[in-house]
Amino acid sequence: MATVWERANEVRQPRGGYIRTSQFRVDSFEDHKLLSLAENIHPTLMGLVVDYLARFMLSGDSKEAFGVSLAGAKRAELLGIKNAIRISQNLADVIVDLDDESIIAATKLVSFDIWYRNVQVAISAKGCSEIMPDTRTRENIRIMVERGLTFFDTIGNVTASEFTFERKRLVLPRRV
Repeated sequence: MATVWERANEVRQPRGGYIRTSQFRVDSFEDHKLLSLAENIHPTLMGLVVDYLARFMLSGDSKEAFGVSLAGAKRAELLGIKNAIRISQNLADVIVDLDDESIIAATKLVSFDIWYRNVQVAISAKGCSEIMPDTRTRENIRIMVERGLTFFDTIGNVTASEFTFERKRLVLPRRV
């Protein structure tokens, strides 16, 4: 499976792209909240926590929203991380809202993603017990998730998700 960036570089676009920027409109959302510049977790982890928590808030299903993390925990346990499945499931059960306890559990749970995505990096990455978002980081997560929810409340529900950029070879019918 290709990343978005890899797939975009493989596709030839017409000059100026498929959609002209003049065809877009700009909508601004202002909540008058400032994000702290000091966060104590990795930006990749931040992005995943915000993404998955927003999905959870929209669906109400932590097992679905954090599915990659739970799959990563299964792989981690197969590769010798004791109790990874139980720990990940317990963390998923703690996630109920955007309160501090839920945000902390979500951040720890997302640390299992790396076991699904890149085992070589996971071996040297911080484990969930080493990850603790501080007050500023938790507030940033809360603000960003709330901004995402505001966006969907204003624009409308998600119409498609979970699509991938798999390369498929075109097979033409044989001439008879």
